[in-house]
Amino acid sequence: MSTIWVKATQSGRVGIWEKDDAHPNGEVYVSGAAIVEVAQTPNVLGKLASKWLIEVPEPKVAVLAIVVDANKSEDEADDDAPPRVSAAEARRIKLAAKAGA
Repeated sequence: MSTIWVKATQSGRVGIWEKDDAHPNGEVYVSGAAIVEVAQTPNVLGKLASKWLIEVPEPKVAVLAIVVDANKSEDEADDDAPPRVSAAEARRIKLAAKAGA
């Protein structure tokens, strides 16, 4: 069964909660501003038809970065940590993500 991305149409209300093996991880819970991948089950299609859910584009991959702490040396860096960037670079990444670049 193919999947789509959805979100709830009403803030503060649950758009859908369903257990079905067709869903990623076998269960979906859609509420608030969360964008969730769901299978096109009869229940999901019914919630779309009744306007409890709306289909949205697949979200872009989030960028994970840690802002460099000016008080720490490079020797104190954790080799397993995500890449560290300056505050200016973090702002550039955030603005680019908002602009869809």
